[in-house]
Amino acid sequence: MVTATDNAGNSVSYTLRLVYNGYTYDAETNTYTVSTAKGLQAWAKEAQSNPSLNCPLADNITLPEVADNESNWTTVGNFTGTFDGNGKTITGLTCTGGLFGEIGSGGIVQNLKLEDVMITEGGMVGAIAGKNSGTVTGCSVQGSVSGNSDNGVGGIVGYNNGNSTVTGCSMEGTVTNSTFYVGGIVGQNNGGSVINCHSSAAITGTAGVGGVVGRQYGTNAKVIASSSTGDVTATRTEKDSKAGGVVGFSNGGDIICCYATGDISGKSSSVGGVVGTNSNNVVACYYANGNISGDNAVGGVVGENRRDGIITACYWSDYVGNGIGTGATNVSEATKVDGDWTEAVSKMNSVLADYDWQWTIESPNTLPTLKKKETN
Repeated sequence: MVTATDNAGNSVSYTLRLVYNGYTYDAETNTYTVSTAKGLQAWAKEAQSNPSLNCPLADNITLPEVADNESNWTTVGNFTGTFDGNGKTITGLTCTGGLFGEIGSGGIVQNLKLEDVMITEGGMVGAIAGKNSGTVTGCSVQGSVSGNSDNGVGGIVGYNNGNSTVTGCSMEGTVTNSTFYVGGIVGQNNGGSVINCHSSAAITGTAGVGGVVGRQYGTNAKVIASSSTGDVTATRTEKDSKAGGVVGFSNGGDIICCYATGDISGKSSSVGGVVGTNSNNVVACYYANGNISGDNAVGGVVGENRRDGIITACYWSDYVGNGIGTGATNVSEATKVDGDWTEAVSKMNSVLADYDWQWTIESPNTLPTLKKKETN
């Protein structure tokens, strides 16, 4: 706020808004409103030293083309402000790590579309953020995300940390990691929540490979109402693959009302339509319409179910083996469906009373879809 005196000698206050080529700056709200590539890059430069600097997009933006192995973006680290895409699209993002190196606690990235992305190496790799300790919501990504990191490579977020959330996001294209833990949405989910997300991307890694999340752990971790329709491939041969249509390796938290329909393959063991290796709760999930392959511990729902793994009201079809590949203790229900999904939908919904989602089908021989429960 700036105070000045008018021609009559009266004291007046006004907000300082500076207008530049491609953006405006509002000092009172600590905000760059961006409409061009130069404006976006100017915000990114300033955000390096002012990580709470907000940025709403006012227009679609195309970043400049660059040669192979070059970058057109300076990744923003430990961002604690709000980046609001306003439904706009950034096209051609090419960099290491992602749009953000880290979204810090309280940071928000929302309503953003990324198209034709090319994200490569980084400690943690995701098109939106390498690491998320805040909130990512309503974002979609199309393109290629690849890395070489045991910390996690994901289409949206590489490493989802603590009480962080990734909600209503989608990925289309390819996600690859030359080592462990890669997922269509999140590479590693450590105690965070992944809700209402979808990946149609092809996912490839050595082990801990999932259509939605590569590895999940931590007591409060959750994957809810999320799905994958892309193929999932784990290439490790000397040990278990831990490849799953939804989550590759779950050793903590819950997986609730999720599904997968792509081909799931592992070069060794622990391959499942929903989860490759499971040590926790899998509730009201299903797998259908694809091929599942591995050397052993292969299941229509879970490949390897460890001691603390509990499977409740889960279903599979189009796979000739068992629902649980090995270690099927503590299993409440894992049932094969031959055509008619009516009973499966009824039983899955019966265990979702405390959740905001329910399954529905248009006819008995169609696959169930999710919808949000109506509230009064």
